[in-house]
Amino acid sequence: MLTDFPPGVSGNPGGFPKGFLPLSKAYAIVSKLELSEIEEVASGKKPKGWGKRPLLIAYVTAARMWLGATSVSAAAEIADRTEGKVKGTLELQVSSLAGLVAALAKGPSR
Repeated sequence: MLTDFPPGVSGNPGGFPKGFLPLSKAYAIVSKLELSEIEEVASGKKPKGWGKRPLLIAYVTAARMWLGATSVSAAAEIADRTEGKVKGTLELQVSSLAGLVAALAKGPSR
């Protein structure tokens, strides 16, 4: 039975569905598996010893990334949309306030 929530109240305050697994966490888990197990996960099968853990699409995608069967740019897009973009960092080496202002005005070098 569906329940209506009052205006301004979210039924999912965390923003993610129950059981959501970030791609980065799935990749970390998959990276610890044996190659044969990664191949099974990539083909959508639970390897022996997987237990009761559901075989979520994040695991399959991570396994395919590990094997090079999925475009890294596509996986990065998925991660950006589900986990948020990675924040960039800026390293500066300055010896004065004027140097800091000049470096900040110049912006990041690529």
